[in-house]
Amino acid sequence: MKKLCILLCLTTTIAFGQNATLLPNSTVLTTNGTNTVLNVSSTNAANSNNIVNVSSNGNGAGINVINSGLGITIQGINSNSGSAAYFQTTNSSNTSPTAYIQSNGNNYALRVLGTGPGEVARFENSPGSIERAVTIYGAGSGTSLTAFNVSTGTAASFSSASNYALQTSGKLQFAGSGVGTIATGKVLKATNNLGDTQWADDGLSLPYSNFSSVASGGVFFFFFSNNSINGSAIRGANTGGGAGISGVSTGTSGYGVWGQASNGVGVYGNSNGATGYGVLGYHETNTAVRGESDSGTGGFFTSTSGYALITGSGNVGIRTTAPTASLDVHRGTGLSGTAAFKGTQWYSHFNYSTTEHTYIRGGKDAANVYINDLATLGNVSVGNGNPIEKLHVFGNLRVTGTICNTSGAITTCSDIRYKKDFSPIENPLHKVTQLKGLHYYWKTDEYKENNFSTERQVGFVAQEIEKIFPEMVFTDAQGYKSVDYARLTPVLVEAIKELKILNEELTNKNEKLEGRLSKIEVLLERFDSEKVK
Repeated sequence: MKKLCILLCLTTTIAFGQNATLLPNSTVLTTNGTNTVLNVSSTNAANSNNIVNVSSNGNGAGINVINSGLGITIQGINSNSGSAAYFQTTNSSNTSPTAYIQSNGNNYALRVLGTGPGEVARFENSPGSIERAVTIYGAGSGTSLTAFNVSTGTAASFSSASNYALQTSGKLQFAGSGVGTIATGKVLKATNNLGDTQWADDGLSLPYSNFSSVASGGVFFFFFSNNSINGSAIRGANTGGGAGISGVSTGTSGYGVWGQASNGVGVYGNSNGATGYGVLGYHETNTAVRGESDSGTGGFFTSTSGYALITGSGNVGIRTTAPTASLDVHRGTGLSGTAAFKGTQWYSHFNYSTTEHTYIRGGKDAANVYINDLATLGNVSVGNGNPIEKLHVFGNLRVTGTICNTSGAITTCSDIRYKKDFSPIENPLHKVTQLKGLHYYWKTDEYKENNFSTERQVGFVAQEIEKIFPEMVFTDAQGYKSVDYARLTPVLVEAIKELKILNEELTNKNEKLEGRLSKIEVLLERFDSEKVK
């Protein structure tokens, strides 16, 4: 009955706008039902008149309200333009909060609900203050601040007249339905409900990560382009002296720059400066820049006036990831083979077959292959040696066709300084008389690869000459024999000389016989004349 009287007095006093002073813990209001324990209302519109003013000069709480039920512990309602609740402290210590709200359970420590079109909550510090308007500190593993809107409105809005609208010192993660538009002109927007975001209206995107582990190399950024035709996932442009795109990876397996595109360009760098780079990739131990494509172009370099591609120290590999030479090119497929060089219309080929034979081909039928076609250029060597002529072959030379010399001579080395151990050719005439010259035709159908002539030929059989002059016959790796007809010349010369000697001897004998015959004829004439007498 005493508590009820005190409550009635307090209610009556407050209702008439007068002050009421209560001693600490002298009044306890309790209800076991669903009714409100204390309901205080005021229709005064003046902000200077408080409905309830409770002060404490000690260390205790001015108001201590405990609710063990499901109802609202404290509810402030203002139907006019005033404040429903106002907390103020004159203590300059930043460790003594104006309002302290604590939750020891799994429920909200503070829940602010707005049912009208106005702001749900506003936090302001005085103009010129260097302190934060709001500080949210989370000591546990849960989320310190969660803002969400179940309707079409904005869950959180950040703005600043001159400084940062949002500043983070830790990680920033976009999840849920993206981050929306954050600047004038549609700078950033979400692309789907997985947290994907992209720059609006220019084909670029904000990086995001959807990988559960990034232990192999820091933060993973994935740039996504929704342009289905020829959009660029990354495009860097620099009009100064810097790099359009610069990627650095100091790991052992990561990428300095990694761009992936289905139809467009994975990485596109453009630099208009005199010393800058369109794309610059640096890696200490692995690949600095790597381009891959399922069906398009893995890497594309172009320049309108300068170098399309410059390589520094190190080896360059084509169709190989482990080049062992300055330029290591592995064979491709088809007739183009290892390398194809296009002229105005046709391709010339440098190729090697599965048997490791190397081919250099012209671009089309009847196309010529020229080596050192200018008169001022040096000589060409076949084999290991220092060429002293336009074409210098170190080793044997086989020609299956005709050798045609239009302005010079086909010679064989014969300088005495090259030779030693001379000996005469024995019985040259006898050996020549054993040779058998023949007319014949080549077996063109059986040996098409030799390009033999279909005309009637004249010559010797190598096996027959080898029995007489083995020095003139050569046998190749397949056992086929060839003849050096030029070496028959000195044999023929010596045979002619031997014939000359025999002819001279016969001439001398004939002259002697003719002299003797003349003397016999004189004697016979004399004998006939004496017989007549």
